[in-house]
Amino acid sequence: MVYLDPPYTRASGSRPKDYRSLYHFLEGIVDYDNWAPRIDWSKANKCFIEQRSKWEQNSLEENFIRLFEKFRDSIIVISYGHPGTPHITRIVQLLKRFKSEVSVIEKEYAYKLNRRNHSGMYEVLVIGK
Repeated sequence: MVYLDPPYTRASGSRPKDYRSLYHFLEGIVDYDNWAPRIDWSKANKCFIEQRSKWEQNSLEENFIRLFEKFRDSIIVISYGHPGTPHITRIVQLLKRFKSEVSVIEKEYAYKLNRRNHSGMYEVLVIGK
């Protein structure tokens, strides 16, 4: 099984500038020996020095297709936010190119660290077998 948690792209099309910066703690665990030189020590929150990845450079559909193709021999579980782009129905269509059985599980949520009302936002799991 492969669990994928790609950056959520808002319906407006805006994407994070540097997805890695959102998960720099995990990056540090994975590549600890090279972590310190990547940190912007001049900032209070010690974020990563900005570096664009292929996810930000390629089209979103192309990114999903490349991931699905790479892991076609595994069960694929994608965690994604709704509303977002591409729409969940499009992600399902793309995954069906590689998987015969695709299911969707939705759960409404609110960010734990943000008290604003996020009604209508869903965490979605798309599972391809």
